[in-house]
Amino acid sequence: MRDGEIKQIGSPQEIYEDPVSKFVAGFVGKAAFFPVELLEKNPSLGAEHSLDTPSSSGVWRCRLGNKPLDVHRFAPDVEPGKDAILMARPESLRLAERGKGFVDGTVRMNVYLGHSIECFVETPHGEVLIQIDDPASKTIFPEGSAVSIDFVPDRVRILRG
Repeated sequence: MRDGEIKQIGSPQEIYEDPVSKFVAGFVGKAAFFPVELLEKNPSLGAEHSLDTPSSSGVWRCRLGNKPLDVHRFAPDVEPGKDAILMARPESLRLAERGKGFVDGTVRMNVYLGHSIECFVETPHGEVLIQIDDPASKTIFPEGSAVSIDFVPDRVRILRG
């Protein structure tokens, strides 16, 4: 609820994985938001990947920075000509060498939690939290490192901006 109005009804998993707005995404957990440019929607592709209702099946071709990206998951009110953002949860983000992902940044801080590391990366879009599970099996970039943020397109969602 927000200002006395119900914003979304669903199971905790539905609301966490498929929020309908930036407000809902931020309310139910941590998320990073990146502005994207919507290029075109192909309604005949991606229905097998969509976790949404049939009315929002398809694939959006968009651009994040100067890199193209096909996204299978999106809120039903996403439409061309409107501002859009890409929402990603900390566990769906990955670190790569600078220039190899979608958004470049600098590791500000690593917080060791035993089973995982929370990595805070400063980007042009603000600070982004990346959760690194099983750190013993992953490359951990030291604080101050120039890095790039990458993700699996099936683990992100387009929302209206």
